[in-house]
Amino acid sequence: MNFQLKELPNPLSQPRVDVYIQGMPERDPNLVKYEKRAFIALFVVCAAFFALTTFIGGDALNGKIENGIYYVSKQGTLTAVTPLVWNLSAFLGAVWLGGVVLAIAYKIISGLVRYRPSRPD
Repeated sequence: MNFQLKELPNPLSQPRVDVYIQGMPERDPNLVKYEKRAFIALFVVCAAFFALTTFIGGDALNGKIENGIYYVSKQGTLTAVTPLVWNLSAFLGAVWLGGVVLAIAYKIISGLVRYRPSRPD
């Protein structure tokens, strides 16, 4: 393997040294754009879930279905809602929780996989 060390200017903190490994893939320049779109979509789902939770008085993740009656729950207080509202709350809650788990996993994995910046001249 061919390693090159290059000092990069970084006036606001400690000097930084990047290691360039020959044959390592370049980072996709559009990746940042996709990451921003995914973050915005997750933020919108989060805002919708919390707005719905506040409006209906709880969420379906803590609620239950008992004898055909759909309940949402907030701090132990059950509130009866329609099946449509309960399913919407369950869907938004699942998408929000799943999105947060995927976002954390993505950041951990992308932090472990190092991409080199553009080749040194």
